[in-house]
Amino acid sequence: MNRKIFFLRLVGLAVAAAIFGSCFTSALAASGEIEDESMESSISLLPSLSEFGTNLARDVSEQMLTSENNPRASINQLILPADETTHEYVIKAESPITRVSKQLLDDNRLVLDFHNSIWGLDEVYQLSDPVISRIRTGKMNDDEGELTRVVFDLKKGVSYSVGMSADRRSVTVRIERNVITSVKFRPEGNADAIVIEGRYIPVLSVFPLSSPERIVIDIPIAVMGLSATYMTASQMKHVRSVTTEQLDNDTARITLKMNRVVSIKAEYEGTSAKLLLEAASYKNIYYDSDNKTISIRKDSGSLISSSSTSMDDKYNEYRCTFTLSSDLSFWLGYGELVANDSLLKSISISQSQSGKTQLVFQEKQVLAFSMTEDNEFLYIKAMAPKEKYPKIVVIDPGHGASDPGARANGLVEKDLNLDVSRRLMQLIEADGKIKAYATRTTDVKPDLYDRPAWANKIGDLFVSIHMNAMGSNNVAANGTEVYYYPHSNDSQLGFSSREFASIMQSSLLNGLGSYDRKIHSNRFVVIRYTTIPAVLCEIGFLTNAAEAAKLATEEYRQMSAQSLYNGILRAFESYTPKR
Repeated sequence: MNRKIFFLRLVGLAVAAAIFGSCFTSALAASGEIEDESMESSISLLPSLSEFGTNLARDVSEQMLTSENNPRASINQLILPADETTHEYVIKAESPITRVSKQLLDDNRLVLDFHNSIWGLDEVYQLSDPVISRIRTGKMNDDEGELTRVVFDLKKGVSYSVGMSADRRSVTVRIERNVITSVKFRPEGNADAIVIEGRYIPVLSVFPLSSPERIVIDIPIAVMGLSATYMTASQMKHVRSVTTEQLDNDTARITLKMNRVVSIKAEYEGTSAKLLLEAASYKNIYYDSDNKTISIRKDSGSLISSSSTSMDDKYNEYRCTFTLSSDLSFWLGYGELVANDSLLKSISISQSQSGKTQLVFQEKQVLAFSMTEDNEFLYIKAMAPKEKYPKIVVIDPGHGASDPGARANGLVEKDLNLDVSRRLMQLIEADGKIKAYATRTTDVKPDLYDRPAWANKIGDLFVSIHMNAMGSNNVAANGTEVYYYPHSNDSQLGFSSREFASIMQSSLLNGLGSYDRKIHSNRFVVIRYTTIPAVLCEIGFLTNAAEAAKLATEEYRQMSAQSLYNGILRAFESYTPKR
């Protein structure tokens, strides 16, 4: 086999597991019904933005955002940079602003709340910017009344500042350009230390590479104040040379040429970042970067085989765990390893509570895996789901966590949506004809815009599951309805969301015997921003006592799941995915 195999790298950096997203509310009323798709606090589906290591943006604001009692201000303008070389965003108000609060979430989302304000901005600003992928806005309420929320989705860890104008009519978010003033290297015990000093604390993206062994350190939105190649001192154990350069207008780069594969640990203090490099401690495991395949050399005791290796795919957390038959630390070693290519971040070798060796794959996107073997190796190949499965449906249990959805007659919509989704997933998995992924499998709230983006990347069909509600003046409303949104690519796919909605509505009515509220076009975010056939199914009304009593039973929820499943099967009979 033609391979580009290199030893995986041991990494000592912990990446945050919980990634919190943004909050929104939206007023999209359909036929006077209570909106089912409010944009509330969420946990992101997307992977961490850092390629490797601690790559969290840092607030370097010098100005305090003070409060002042003012009438409600209309937030009505967002001025974007004139070109990609400037990174300054101005949010303007018609009158003085009362208060602005800010927070940076763990997935590099900068959230600004304009309290006591009226939302007058566009919902989404899609950008072609090297730093910010998009800006989202919305309105919500707090104890002070209505507020405007603005969320900057940062692509990279950067230094940023937030300041308010003297007349309190505008707030400026500026991505600050760092200046790297020194790069020092020295031995520290068994480790080599690389200390990087800047005007602000450097935010590092670290890329271990091979053939030859080297480590590339990129610092976004930074100027390299020095540019040269340094041969390291003779007492350095692992680093042979250090090169500093300005890669482009927005990136300072440091390249370390290595004598050997090392583990990497980062420490931050003041305005400096320090990398500690130590010899790696693992063996008999290789990575083929061309074929995205882990090769595990078999031990002489035949303890490594595909039949004795189990897989636990936590795709929502971008993690897949392979558990081997026993404790193989004597053969494989231990630690967290880095593949650092387009699919995989790292693979950790550890032991489970039962004492068995585990390989935990940290993914950059949802992946599928296959296991094969020969007499010498066990191979684990990573691939995109569409490379492995011919038919994929993405199931979306609406709402979750702090966003309960509709509540009536002792029922909470988010819980019912999740229960029906789990039952539906079980039916699909038991049959095996179709592969299914769910946007959430627990009580979390995936970001509203992440749901369709996630589905577009991995799925062929998208089904969002909801329960309906009416205001107190119309508790008699009942029945089932399905929403769709006409996409511009329907003709290229050969199967439209409207056709999909008709199939799903028919299947739900046949399975549940509920009142036919027809199919409708709507601009719900999760079906508007999909590029695959997508539907939003409103199974029944929580505000209708009789229908709520049915939905409260496991039998009716199982019938709902079966009806959805039957509809998905029928849809795939009519639709061969075009990829």
